[in-house]
Amino acid sequence: MRLGTYYRAQILKQWGIKADKPFVLDVGGYDGYWLSTQKAKNKYVLDPDIRPDYKNIHYIKGSALRIPFAANHFDQVFAFDVLEHIEAGKDQKFLDELIRVAKKGGEIILSVPSDKIKFFPAFTANYVSKKWGHFKCHGYSKQQLNKLLAKYKDINCQITDFPAFFYLLFYFPLRLCWPVLPTLVMKLIDLIAVYDSKRKSVDNDFYIVKINKK
Repeated sequence: MRLGTYYRAQILKQWGIKADKPFVLDVGGYDGYWLSTQKAKNKYVLDPDIRPDYKNIHYIKGSALRIPFAANHFDQVFAFDVLEHIEAGKDQKFLDELIRVAKKGGEIILSVPSDKIKFFPAFTANYVSKKWGHFKCHGYSKQQLNKLLAKYKDINCQITDFPAFFYLLFYFPLRLCWPVLPTLVMKLIDLIAVYDSKRKSVDNDFYIVKINKK
């Protein structure tokens, strides 16, 4: 399991974001850790680099630009920190696919880093961003996200600030300790997620994008 995967699972818990419907898809879910903790009946992970660690998940190796399911298939579709990895010029196609495979009345939830994301110390921004695989961009602005979503007339959407101040502040020491002291780091991240979830919303960490398909 990756450090960021565990942190994300804890912060989603604090935010009350759950996969609890009959058919759910986690795009970019890699090892499926987060879905393994959820109560959904039929769990699918789509990723170009899967790691099938959990028995109760259907793993599919494939591209988010060509999701191998019929339209209106899933009650919930999740894509956490995936948009910034999508090839330049294919952002709209990515969103098209997420919305296509969601059922009418279903929901699509994304997390996306802000283009103003702050790393500590600041001079490490390019290094960390590339370490996370953000070769196209650090992240997106709300204006960019709203522009991408404005195309769709059959959805309602909401973009919420997602503070991750303490996680970003302590990222380097946590990352260094993660391979050798994972249990201790998990306990620290549990606390960090609680404190991050209580921070005032700011426009320089991450966003949660919630989409409901009409």
